[in-house]
Amino acid sequence: MFKFLLLALFIVVGGIGNYAATKKMPSLKQHQYWIKFFVYILWVTGVITCTLHWAWFYTGMAIAVCFIGLIEILRFNKLASIKDYAIVLVYSTIASGFVLFCFWAQSTLSEMLIVTFILVCICDGFSQITGQLFGKIKVLKRISPTKTLEGFLGGISIMFFSAWFIMHDPMNIQIQNNWATIAIVVAIGAPIGDVLSSSLKRYFNIKDFGSYFPGQGGVLDRYDSHIFTGALFYILHLLKNYYA
Repeated sequence: MFKFLLLALFIVVGGIGNYAATKKMPSLKQHQYWIKFFVYILWVTGVITCTLHWAWFYTGMAIAVCFIGLIEILRFNKLASIKDYAIVLVYSTIASGFVLFCFWAQSTLSEMLIVTFILVCICDGFSQITGQLFGKIKVLKRISPTKTLEGFLGGISIMFFSAWFIMHDPMNIQIQNNWATIAIVVAIGAPIGDVLSSSLKRYFNIKDFGSYFPGQGGVLDRYDSHIFTGALFYILHLLKNYYA
């Protein structure tokens, strides 16, 4: 119940932020942003609900997402150069790390999956909203012209507060003592995953990888931050075991 109350709070705050960010836009663009917002909320709520009811759901979803993501890349990748093959190899490695992270987390700390998912969504969602509201300083102009420093800092800040709040809730979840570590990994992994995806789209000269999610794009457009963050978690897990 607590997580759904928290989700409801973020929906309200996100809705207010989306309204404030789009109220001066032309009506057609406003409509597009609201479709994107509601599809995002439906997706997040659906994944959380299914994961809470079926522990295996997130891992199964991760496998499907990585496979579909590979298909999306191959659809635009002509495999005409070493760089094209390298892209497939690097993606496959990162995707494998994400899937292995899901298997590891499900078997040891299943709460890690749902908390990581929520924090990445908060980081992504509020980076966009704060960027639309306050963004002035452009970063990575050649890769992703819409990204701003204010959006990055806003998303990270709200995510850190959310991490502390979620992991100090009355449910006393097992991973509450590691909230800062988890938040730091998300703060690094989510933006990098987003930038890598934007770089790939720039290389393929496309806007989105697909159109499965109205207003959101394809599977890689929606899961890029999750895939890289999960892979980063698994790499850190391996390093921790190696040096333990």
